Amino acid sequence: VINYTTLQTLRDDMEEAFAEVFQTVFNSIGASIEQLQQQPTDGETIVRLFHSIKSPAASLGAEQLAALAAEYEQLAKADPFSELQQRTLNLQRSFRLLEQELENFNHQN
Repeated sequence: VINYTTLQTLRDDMEEAFAEVFQTVFNSIGASIEQLQQQPTDGETIVRLFHSIKSPAASLGAEQLAALAAEYEQLAKADPFSELQQRTLNLQRSFRLLEQELENFNHQN
């Protein structure tokens, strides 16, 4: 679910700012998923929301979530409404797994 090397490098590089920046990025991913759950009626918004999950997830080392969002972003460019509800559920599940992994990571460090 997580590339721990990427996450640890980020933590080392950011030092004291890590927790605040991490929480902000993590919350922005959750907010984008929540917006997708509301089933937007604009295709461009759907593509943008998938993109806004992909990039931050990758920066945190959440490779599984980033890959899923990248795949859905490309698919949404052709047909944004196809399987939107299922894709959103898949992202939500992946986000929950990420959250659980991060809790374990934070307790270990």
